[in-house]
Amino acid sequence: MPNISLLGSLSRVEVPFIKVTIGNYTFGVYQKTGQEVQDTDGVFYEAAKITYPNYLQSLTVQKINGQVNEYTLNLTYPIRPGDDPNFFEKVFSSISKTRKIIFSYGDISLPNYIYREEEAIITDIKSNFNLRNGTIGYVVQAVSCAKLGTSGCFTFAYDGSRLYKPSEEIKKILNNPIYGLKDLFYGMVNEDSVNRLNLIPGNDKLVRLISNENISPLEEIIYLVSCMVPETSDFPP
Repeated sequence: MPNISLLGSLSRVEVPFIKVTIGNYTFGVYQKTGQEVQDTDGVFYEAAKITYPNYLQSLTVQKINGQVNEYTLNLTYPIRPGDDPNFFEKVFSSISKTRKIIFSYGDISLPNYIYREEEAIITDIKSNFNLRNGTIGYVVQAVSCAKLGTSGCFTFAYDGSRLYKPSEEIKKILNNPIYGLKDLFYGMVNEDSVNRLNLIPGNDKLVRLISNENISPLEEIIYLVSCMVPETSDFPP
């Protein structure tokens, strides 16, 4: 399916604008802070200090089934003396439970279409270290969660006297057509391929699950993932 522009203008994009928010970190726009400076005459005045943490290389947006957006974000982090090579690992770890990322993008030259802001869920992160250039590249895949967040609420009930495998419950939700998750995670349409490629690992421990009411299928999956514990763990069920 071809990429579909989300902006409605007859002119081409002149001043592309991208901003990405991951947890408490924002990239792609300048940061402005005030500081007091003393001039040669001893007079103090307020000055602005501006830095540009722009590690963003590109953002591709593809619409799936006319409802959900799939994002591909390319980041390049140059490692200079004194820099932390694990900086982005820490950034991604800060959202390990929610996996939420916010994209803002558009054309600054068109005030009426300055940007679109959408919350998404990270589905995959790949990294590549370039020794020659001293950089680490990241490719972040994400899908918008707005559709699932507003598509209705469901109740996911569990018997408190039983133990469940979260991985098996995830598969049940994925394969239930009422939730429509295969329209979103189209790489998991074939159930045999999901099992053969071990896309949903089944080596988790039997645990006790809490029933959830009035939540979306995606939120329930996030809950189940947080309950997954390795079989070898001593964590109580």
